[in-house]
Order: sequence, then C-alpha cells, then structure tokens
Amino acid sequence: MTVAVEQFKNVTGDSTVQWLAVGMAEAVSTEMNRFAPYRMIERLQIEKLMKQRELKQAAGEATSMEDAQMGKMLGAKGIVTGSYQAVAGNLRIDGRLIEVETGNIMTTASATGTMAELARIQRIIALTLSGRSDALELAELGGDARPHAQARGRHGDDGTVG
Repeated sequence: MTVAVEQFKNVTGDSTVQWLAVGMAEAVSTEMNRFAPYRMIERLQIEKLMKQRELKQAAGEATSMEDAQMGKMLGAKGIVTGSYQAVAGNLRIDGRLIEVETGNIMTTASATGTMAELARIQRIIALTLSGRSDALELAELGGDARPHAQARGRHGDDGTVG
C-alpha cells in the first residue's frame, strides 16, 4: 500500500516545540517503511500540495482539498495524519491512518511519555498504525512512564492493513 504522512499538528501552539511537526512525520514515515509492507511518499511532494492548499486558503479561494483528497492527488491509498501535545516535558502523540478512497479512519494510535522518550513514542505510533503491535517489545514499554497505545481497524493476519 502507498502511504503519505502529513506533518503532525502542534495542538498546544507552543512555538518551542513546532519542530516536532516535521520531525514526527519523518520518524513515523521511516518506521512505517521499515516495519510494514508500505511504500512511502516523499515528504517534499506532500509539502508542495500543502503549500498550494495554504495559498488558496490565504487568497480566500474555497478549497475542499481534505486529507483524503490530498492523498488521492499524491497517488496514495492511505494517509497518516496526527497531532501532538507537549506540556511541561510531557508528550502525547495521536495518529490516524485514513483510507484515501473512502476517507474512513482505518487505524488510530496514541502514546504518551516524556520528551526524553520521543523516539520510543514515535516508534510506538508507527508500529501501531502499521498493524504491528506485536512488534512492540516489553522492554520498549518499560519504565515509569508507560505509554498508552491502541489500535483499531482492519488488519490481516500478516500485519497488513486492508
């Protein structure tokens, strides 16, 4: 399946953690590519379409280019969107894998921890969205700040989504 990963949205609005928007998209894309049978679309292609959408919105032009429509324009079958909250050194990341054809949410993931655990939390999101919850080792989930991860969706026995 071909998948595009959008920048994650900073819902706290704290400009000191805005760098996470691109960083999370990159990390989730890399991890999903490593652990699932996905073909990932390069972030620069996604950014071009996002800039076009922003320019149209700024010019007051009506645009109906939603996530699923943007995915179609990229030739993707699925698109990952997400958000994050970073407050007082703590972090929560939420992600969704959306089926481009229907706009339906295929799978969701949520993980929490500290900023020091960022790489591990991103990996949890990617593996969960990939349907690879089985690959999450107990050692990765240990420690005081136990992440919360959940998956909901249609997954085959081989870990593929569809």
